[in-house]
Amino acid sequence: MSSTRLSELQEKSMPELWQMANHLGVSRKGKKDELVKRILDAQEEKGIFEKLRLKMEEYEETREELKTLIESVSNLAPELEDEKAALEKSISEQQEKITKVSSLIPKLQSEKERLNGDVLELEKKISDFDQQIKQILRTREFFSRE
Repeated sequence: MSSTRLSELQEKSMPELWQMANHLGVSRKGKKDELVKRILDAQEEKGIFEKLRLKMEEYEETREELKTLIESVSNLAPELEDEKAALEKSISEQQEKITKVSSLIPKLQSEKERLNGDVLELEKKISDFDQQIKQILRTREFFSRE
């Protein structure tokens, strides 16, 4: 209890205190000191209830803000689900491509080896043709001198 508040109440007349008691909903009976104590207790209680009421209002405002935010975020969930599904599909498609490419690599490697063999064979034939051409040219040159 505040001593200033106590002294203010003690200076008031009984009719003023009775009016305050009625307003606060406390009993008017008893001596002045008892009435002052009841008024102070009621005022303190009223102050506590007022603070509680203000806190409750603040809580309700916060709750409404959170409710709005949750609704907003909840509206994003279907969009996120769609995006997730699209990403999962893309991953699946990429994995299929990787599998196809992985299976093609050995086939391409063996085809490369076969083609390398063909190239070597063709190069040998070219070399043989070169030899034959040189031989023919030498033979022609030989017969053309005579």
